[in-house]
Amino acid sequence: MATTYAVTESADDGTGNTSGTLSWAILQATSNGDVIDIDASVSSITITGSLPSASANISITTNHAVEVIGSALSGSGSTSLTLNGVSSAAALEATLSGTIQGHNATSSGGSGSTALSGAGFILDSSSNITGGKARDGASRSYSYYSGSNGQNGGAGGNGINAQAFSLESSGYISGGNGGNGGKGASASYSGRAGGAGGAGGSAVSGYSFSLETSGSVTGGSGGNGGNGGYSLDSSGGHGGKGAVGGASVSGTSFSLVTSGSVTGGSGGNGGAGGRGGGRNGGTGGIGGAGGTAISGTSFSLTNSGTLTGGDAGDGGNGGTSGSYSSGLDGGDGSVGGTGGAGVSGSAFSLVNSGSITGGNGGAGGDGGHATLNTTYQIGGNGANGGSGGAGVSGDAITLTNSGTITGGNGGAGGNAGGSGSGNAASDGTDGAGGVGVTGYDISLVNSGTISGGLSAYGLTRANAIEFTSGTNSLKLQSGYVINGNVVANGSSDTLILGGSDDASFDLDDIGSQYAGFEAYSKTGSSTWTLTGTAGEAMGIFSISGGALAVNTVFDSAISVLDGGTLGGSGTVSNVTLYSGSTIAPGNSIDTLTVDSDLAFVSGSTYEVEVDDEGNSDKLVSTGTVSIEEGTTLSIIAENGTDDGSTYAVNTDYSILSASSLSGAFSTIEEDFAYLDATVSYNSDEAVLTLTRALGSSFADFADTTNQKNVANVIEGFGASDSLYDAIVVLPDGEPVDAFNQLTGEQYATLQTIMTLNSAIDRNAANQRLRSSMGGIGGSGDQVSVGFHNEEELPSSLYPTPQIWAQAFGNWSKIGSTVNTASVTSQSKGLLVGMDAEMWSDWRTGAFAGYSQTSSKADSINSAADIDHIHAGFYAGTQWDAFDRMVDLNLGVSGVWHHIDSERDVAFTGFSDHLTADYNAATTQAFAEIGYTYELYEARLQPFLGAAIISQWSDDFTEQGGAAALSAASATTVLGMTTLGARGDVQLGQFGGISASLTGSAAWQHVLGDVNSTTTMRFASGNDSFSIYGTPLDRDAAFLEAGVSFQQDEDFSLNVSYRGNFSENANEQGLHAGFKYQF
Repeated sequence: MATTYAVTESADDGTGNTSGTLSWAILQATSNGDVIDIDASVSSITITGSLPSASANISITTNHAVEVIGSALSGSGSTSLTLNGVSSAAALEATLSGTIQGHNATSSGGSGSTALSGAGFILDSSSNITGGKARDGASRSYSYYSGSNGQNGGAGGNGINAQAFSLESSGYISGGNGGNGGKGASASYSGRAGGAGGAGGSAVSGYSFSLETSGSVTGGSGGNGGNGGYSLDSSGGHGGKGAVGGASVSGTSFSLVTSGSVTGGSGGNGGAGGRGGGRNGGTGGIGGAGGTAISGTSFSLTNSGTLTGGDAGDGGNGGTSGSYSSGLDGGDGSVGGTGGAGVSGSAFSLVNSGSITGGNGGAGGDGGHATLNTTYQIGGNGANGGSGGAGVSGDAITLTNSGTITGGNGGAGGNAGGSGSGNAASDGTDGAGGVGVTGYDISLVNSGTISGGLSAYGLTRANAIEFTSGTNSLKLQSGYVINGNVVANGSSDTLILGGSDDASFDLDDIGSQYAGFEAYSKTGSSTWTLTGTAGEAMGIFSISGGALAVNTVFDSAISVLDGGTLGGSGTVSNVTLYSGSTIAPGNSIDTLTVDSDLAFVSGSTYEVEVDDEGNSDKLVSTGTVSIEEGTTLSIIAENGTDDGSTYAVNTDYSILSASSLSGAFSTIEEDFAYLDATVSYNSDEAVLTLTRALGSSFADFADTTNQKNVANVIEGFGASDSLYDAIVVLPDGEPVDAFNQLTGEQYATLQTIMTLNSAIDRNAANQRLRSSMGGIGGSGDQVSVGFHNEEELPSSLYPTPQIWAQAFGNWSKIGSTVNTASVTSQSKGLLVGMDAEMWSDWRTGAFAGYSQTSSKADSINSAADIDHIHAGFYAGTQWDAFDRMVDLNLGVSGVWHHIDSERDVAFTGFSDHLTADYNAATTQAFAEIGYTYELYEARLQPFLGAAIISQWSDDFTEQGGAAALSAASATTVLGMTTLGARGDVQLGQFGGISASLTGSAAWQHVLGDVNSTTTMRFASGNDSFSIYGTPLDRDAAFLEAGVSFQQDEDFSLNVSYRGNFSENANEQGLHAGFKYQF
């Protein structure tokens, strides 16, 4: 007797030791039919351990929403499970693992049971859920008289049969296999029929459910039919029927999303007919149909995996005839089963990006042989092979396919049985392939592949698409492939060319591959090109979106609706334009012929492209063209020329001709910055003329001084110059960008960058002098003298010579201004120097080095790489003044630069890639004086520095095209002062190494002209113009922080961060230096 166990606890350690917990209830429920009921006081159950597996076929019920958290429900072995919540909104929610299996049948012909059943549950499952297996039907023993038919096999159990549930599965779900039919009894008189096989169970069935699977879902296999019994004196028994395979997923009002494998169960084979004794052989059993992968009503399906209908069973072979007389025949074979559909049903939606395939048809059975070789004894007929299953079949379907849909292949026909002389039995016919998509009231969108299945041995292909009746539409999109015919037998069938990607369609396929469509349409934003000639009359072709380019002779009527465009270079007839429509001849520049009258109605547009050679799109009508009020002529650029020039100024373009022309376009649309378009009309022609707009100059459409300077020079080149011709035809809004790219402003800005980089040499020389003489901010080799308050530095503390090196990396950004673009740059390099005390109180030295800088101005498509060679000399001294040390540093340096630059000038109708390489130099003289205060374990030094900097750039000429510039050499000289303070503090001794922190802050001020200017001219011209780069900021803040290490007097190391910040620029860097004393 079943027992109910109540769950009253919300917390569960999974051990089952506490009464009222779920784990306790599972351990108690050991008898089939036991019930675990979750009390109304429990809304969630949190498991901290692992729940035990159910050991019996039990039910878990609740009358409210409950969630089981922390551990999965599971079964072990052949354990089925029933879950009952209230509804999908008040569900029992849990995870599921392990093995859930329906009860296997134990008696002959018995059916398997369902593994998971119930209602109102939500599961996340990795479990293997399998319906119970059926038992085979009993075979019958020999009987002297007639005996009994074989027992039918039992049906396989369902994997899941439930309602109002939600399941997410990564595991395996399958229906149970059906049992085989038993063999019919053999007898002295008539042999008995074999039993029918049992149907395979469904993997998932029910209604109002949601299933998402990334695992495998498989219907159960149908059982084989039993063989017919033989007879000693009479006819052999017929073979039993093979059973249908189970559906993988079936039901009503469900949702399925799959990325895994979903397969219908295979059909069972038909049983063989029994051998006849005194009469004919028995007929073979019919092969069972394959199960559908997905079937039902009112469902939605999204597939990115593999859906496959089940393969059908083979038909049974006929039995051999008796041998008592010459009038006996062998039994006929039986037909193979039909392959299961990939998807079938009614009122469903399907989105497929994966694979859907119908199951293969079963082979027909062979005919039985005639026993005697006599004239009147005939072998049995071979049976027909079964048809392949459809890929998708049904009615009221909405189908979107970007994957593959294929009908199943047909089964082979059976062979005729051997006959007596002069008499012949017939071979069976090979089964046909399944249709890719078939049914009625179907809306089909295809950008993938749809194929009809092949007959046995691949001799013929079934229809790819077959609309059997009703209202249907087929929308083709770019990428579509159709293997097989498309047959439209409905009352209203439309072939649509759509989508957002361009494609083409060969009208030769109309009548040969596509047949029966009443209407044709172009939708979407794409352009479809028509070629070829239709093999049958076509209905009206309507264009409501995108463009239809007719590059052939097209005799059917065309309606161009609001949002549609008709183009191409062919000949069309009976064109009707509606408000909002456009006619745009050509494929770029070409002519469209209208072999009839044409009316431009109010709201319609005529779109024309023109080029730089006086060519244009043109519409030619053999009839009358009328142009109503409210029409528009739109002038568009043709972008097919190599140099990009797209218009010719002061040129006439014949854009429309007709036997008779009346009316004029009300509006002319063009977006030229410097051109005006006018149209003249006569009785049979319209002529477009482009002229330079009066009163406008190139500079009127430039924003900055640089842009205006370059615009004025280009305008001076005049017509026939490639730059002038490219600029004069630019659309409104584009000249600013074009002029900005043409200025070459990066060359002027590079002067600013090289001037800023001069600080590298100054800072390195000053730091080295402070280091060698025990000053603040050095590497620490003499810092201990100051900390001990020595008033005089012994000469022994200045060993000579000393060698030093400094590595650095800087990154900077110069912001945009009203005249220039933003520039980023990165620098890296190494300086090496040597110095010594050459005479009393003075230390002198020299350095050299190499560095690289890369700069980019993305908004003007410009970049440069600069190699720098550094060299310099420096000297410094100290003296005592008012019990304080005064430091004086002096130096000169020079940097020789080699610049490799490139820039792209690209705007509508023009493109150049320009390069240049040239030299430059930066020289400077600098000095710094500081006064040091001792503050216990720290020091502070106010300081003042000054520098005179000269930056020179050589002349050069770019290479690469019409936009190439030549730049004159340029020199700028300016002064720079630095006022600030630096300090250091000793951290102490660590294993013989002294360490100190250093820092400084200063104000830098630039004297003189901060602007960087380059005089340019185009390499192909003579007129020069000034281009301004980003100027130096007049004032900036300098910050530095670092750490120094000293070991004895032989080696020291310092690492520092430096930042230079101003209103429009910032530069930051890391520097590392060392000193070694001989």
